[in-house]
Order: sequence, then C-alpha cells, then structure tokens
Amino acid sequence: MFRLQWQSFVRWLQDRHDHPDNISEDEEKHLNQTVQVCRERVANSEDLQEVLPDLCQNLSAVQVLFSAFKKDAATKSNVFAFWNSYIDMIGLLLAFIRAERNGDWLCHLSAVAAVVPRFYAMDRTNYARWLPVYPADMNELPSTHPEVHEEFFRGNHSLNQSQPVKTIIQPSLD
Repeated sequence: MFRLQWQSFVRWLQDRHDHPDNISEDEEKHLNQTVQVCRERVANSEDLQEVLPDLCQNLSAVQVLFSAFKKDAATKSNVFAFWNSYIDMIGLLLAFIRAERNGDWLCHLSAVAAVVPRFYAMDRTNYARWLPVYPADMNELPSTHPEVHEEFFRGNHSLNQSQPVKTIIQPSLD
C-alpha cells in the first residue's frame, strides 16, 4: 500500500514540477546519490555513521512534500483518506510490536502515546479514558518506583523472547 502511495506521490511531484515548494533537480540528484550510498553500505554491512546525517537532512525536505501530498490527496479523495489512515495505524501497530519485541521501554511508551488519539477518534470510550493514564503513571516511575523503572528500561517490561512461553506462564511447583 505504501508503495502505491509513493508512486502516486512521485506522479504528484511530476505534475507540480514547477511548484516553488518542490525540491530542485540538484537536491533530487544529491538525495538519490545519498540513498544509493546507503543501500550499498547496508548491502556490504558497512558503517552508515558518515552517510546517515546527510540522508536525514535531505529526507526532511521530502517528508514535508510527502505530508503536503497526503493532505492534498486526502482532501480530494475520501478513499485516499481512508487508506492513508489505515497505513498510519498499521505503522503505529508495527512500532508498538517492534518496541515489545526489542524490549525498548521508551519506544513502548511512545507507541502507546501515539495510539491514544485513535481511540478517541474511533469512539472507544474506555480505552480513550484510561489509556492516557498509563503513560502518565509510567512516566512517574523514576520517582515513585526507581527499581521497577530501571528493570523496565533494561527491557524487562515484556516477555523475554529467548525464554519459552510455557516456562514463563507455568508457576514453579517448588
């Protein structure tokens, strides 16, 4: 779905080629070269530290244009707005799953906070009412329960992937 959206974005850029907000041909060429260098370094398992800041700087201009494209397309088409919302929600879900699998406490809290407005929009009253309380409480852990916060920060807020589920769930009989 994102690839289709990106293809539409590229067509949208081509249609507005003379628009002042668009990136110049030189900027586009530099961006393409930077992306190619990143691809080569990833393929060769090389260090990306040198290229990544340049890529991030160039991508910020593209992100602004991509956001403008999504806003423009959503106003013109309800179907686009629906599928764009779907893509955004799937992205949030994937971010939450990644945070849980990696045991990344800060990403976990960030993903939960990012989902909160969706529950209001979908009229899920109980989730909308109580989910904002969870990150607020968890952000107080460093002062209220520093030991628990430290463990959560180490990744011990989710199941350990290396440990079989049955050993986690079954109580010990000792």
